Amino acid sequence: MLNVTLDNVSVGQASSSVKPMDLRYMTGTFSNVTVSPTSTGHNFGCLVGVSVAGESLP
Repeated sequence: MLNVTLDNVSVGQASSSVKPMDLRYMTGTFSNVTVSPTSTGHNFGCLVGVSVAGESLP
C-alpha cells in the first residue's frame, strides 16, 4: 500500500487471541497515533519495505 495515513487513531488489542498487524511494503504517515501494548508487547510488526513518517505513542 502506498500513502497510508493514520491520523488521530488509537490502536489496541481486543483480546489475547488478536495478533499484531504486520506492515509490509507500505509508505505512509502517522499523526497522533496512540498504541496500547498487546500481550506480546507489539501492535505493529514492521517487516520489509516499510517507510512511515511521524511516530506512534506507546
